[in-house]
Amino acid sequence: MGSLAVTDDLLMLALWRDHVAVLAPGTFLLRAGVGAAYAVVPLPIVRHVPPYETAGATSFNQVLRTVGRFVGSAAVSAVLLARTPPAGNVPEGSSCTTALLTTAGAAFLGVVMAVVLPPRRRSAPTAAEPVVHSARRQMTGPMVWAKPFRPPILDRGQ
Repeated sequence: MGSLAVTDDLLMLALWRDHVAVLAPGTFLLRAGVGAAYAVVPLPIVRHVPPYETAGATSFNQVLRTVGRFVGSAAVSAVLLARTPPAGNVPEGSSCTTALLTTAGAAFLGVVMAVVLPPRRRSAPTAAEPVVHSARRQMTGPMVWAKPFRPPILDRGQ
């Protein structure tokens, strides 16, 4: 849903960016769409990754988001630079439209991937995978130890 909002907003900004009445809400809607798209990304990660690897997978997702942001900035900069006249320091007017349409195409590719890729349910853990219980369940039940707990430093030769 967020990627679709971003796609629609980028198309709107590409076609009607000369009007101030479009720029203010367009910028707001663009940021809201990006926030909505980023907010739901951890959900499929949690569904597709074993519980004991969730933290690493969401951290890797954060790294990929940062790299994607830099690659996107470089791609838009390349489009703008390619349409800048040799003697000028400002790109042509159509270059902003081209950059916005290019990013709208990338956002639409995200919409297509979200629709085409089927959701996958997490399978039951196998014998090789550790079973991780929620911290809430562990904290609410009684704490039962097999033997009295002693920190390793105090358990010397006893």
